[in-house]
Amino acid sequence: MIRYLSFLILLFILPLVAEVKAQPRTNNMQLGTEYFRNREYEKALPIFEELYQQNPTQVSYHYYFSCLLELGDYRKAERVARQQIRNNPGNTRYQIDLGFVYMSSGDIKKGNRQYEDVIKNLEARHTTVSEAANAFMVRRENEYAIKTYLRGRELLGGSYNFHMELGNLYERLGDFENMVSEYLGHLRNDNTNLAQIQTRIQNALITDTEGTRSQLLRTTLLRNIRQQPDVLVYSEMMLWFSIQQEDFESAYAQAIALDRRLGENGNRVYSIAQLSLANKAYDVAIRAYQYLIDKGQEGHYYLNSRIEILSAGYQQLNSTYPVDQERLKKLEGRYRETLEELGKNRFTIALMRDYANLLAFMLHDTEKAVQLLNEALAIPGIGQRHQADCKLDLADILLYQGDVWDATLLYSQVEKDFPNEPIGHEAKFRNARLSYYIGEFDWARAQLNVLKAATSKLIANDAMALALLIKDNMEPDSTYRALTYFSRAQLHSYRNRDDLALQALDTLMEKFPHHPIHDNVLFFKAEINIRKVDFEVAGNYLQQIVDLYPFGLLADKALYRLAEVHEIYMNNPEKAMDYYKELLLKYPASLQAAPARQRFRALRGDVI
Repeated sequence: MIRYLSFLILLFILPLVAEVKAQPRTNNMQLGTEYFRNREYEKALPIFEELYQQNPTQVSYHYYFSCLLELGDYRKAERVARQQIRNNPGNTRYQIDLGFVYMSSGDIKKGNRQYEDVIKNLEARHTTVSEAANAFMVRRENEYAIKTYLRGRELLGGSYNFHMELGNLYERLGDFENMVSEYLGHLRNDNTNLAQIQTRIQNALITDTEGTRSQLLRTTLLRNIRQQPDVLVYSEMMLWFSIQQEDFESAYAQAIALDRRLGENGNRVYSIAQLSLANKAYDVAIRAYQYLIDKGQEGHYYLNSRIEILSAGYQQLNSTYPVDQERLKKLEGRYRETLEELGKNRFTIALMRDYANLLAFMLHDTEKAVQLLNEALAIPGIGQRHQADCKLDLADILLYQGDVWDATLLYSQVEKDFPNEPIGHEAKFRNARLSYYIGEFDWARAQLNVLKAATSKLIANDAMALALLIKDNMEPDSTYRALTYFSRAQLHSYRNRDDLALQALDTLMEKFPHHPIHDNVLFFKAEINIRKVDFEVAGNYLQQIVDLYPFGLLADKALYRLAEVHEIYMNNPEKAMDYYKELLLKYPASLQAAPARQRFRALRGDVI
């Protein structure tokens, strides 16, 4: 009985004794870690030395070894590293730590020899190679980590190539060329990491101010596509890269090649067509839509392409000065014929809307345009969204005619039907702009202030810009005399009465010679003269903004527009480059800086 009781007592006491012994070790570890974190290595060293001698774990070794290095006790650090090598003969980490001791002590030759021995004696195992490379990276010996992976590639005989690991290392070192080479090597055999690799390359291109990395990537992709045409992922990468660079010509070529090779339904080509149209690359968009049309009526995108190819032609013509009347007449005929062929139904609503806008704003046949939109609104099963789109177009045309009250009624209807959706916000913005046109500035500003929080960034930005224009041009007596002339000029211009618009702007400048709205007036005059094909006069107005208002909100925008005028309309690329360069130097933080840099490179011939 006594023996049994003694046994029970021992069972109860022994855990308590172990806990009591463990408690000081835990407290010491916490204290030592606190000293180490505060860089008090002299205080931390004896604590970790005792902990290491009692229990040489990886944690106690790490802190003890690090303290020795920080305090410059390289002899003892070498002994500790060698002890760990003896206790863990297969672990390369401690062999690398030994080399790091030599490096830290200044014996570079001996340290390099130790590192080389580790790499030379690597086992042909994936885990061993990875552990050694990681140990080198911990010591910031990235070049040796690269050598480790390359040696592992040899040892494993191609069964594992460490492409991703090497790509990440080269990325860390800023070696873009080798990074791309390794990532593309990985994709050749495994494209599951395609999105991750694209993100990494995209991040590396963000700081590519001179375009050298973009050029290198383009050249590398083209070379790989030529040398290994069966590796489709290279064509997919080229397509992705071309889109990132907004090089829609190359993107179109790659999309066509992939569509034909894979026998796809045109999905890639349709995406490129839409992107090209959104970015005003009209020729590319038209060719892409035509390719889809040529696939035949059974094609998945046939109907949409028939409609959108006309929309691309309309937008292209509408952005060209002077408007080619012969092309306009042909485009109107194609709209009419296509509508007759496809019929007026809920599937051709977009076609009817575009045709109505062409009739109203380019051919000035508002009566026929209004009739067409009313026919669209009467189609059975049109749906609320299509109905709202037609109402907005109809309101725009009514405003163009001068029917302000019917226009605002239609805008209000759409706003009421879709109060919390982007189309409702768009209707609210157009209604506020209408109020601005007719001089109801306080009401317009109140509506615009609400729209600043719109979910659509584009609408929110437009609303903010117009609200600031109203606010910044209020007179000291809370009137808007100068702004009244300016808004009236904008309404005249909207209604295709540019001569009246210019008269109103001239009157404004005469009556208010020192008003802060003058830079807006000059910019607006420039835009009107571009439409009137008087590019010299337009350029003079823009130059005045640059010279007289260099710190104004429109200076950078005026420089960019000057460059566009010389590049697009006056066929003077050298002068355009000068303006793009001036913009980049004077206003590097401008929203126009990125597109200016891209246009400058293109004119300089950087893009292959």
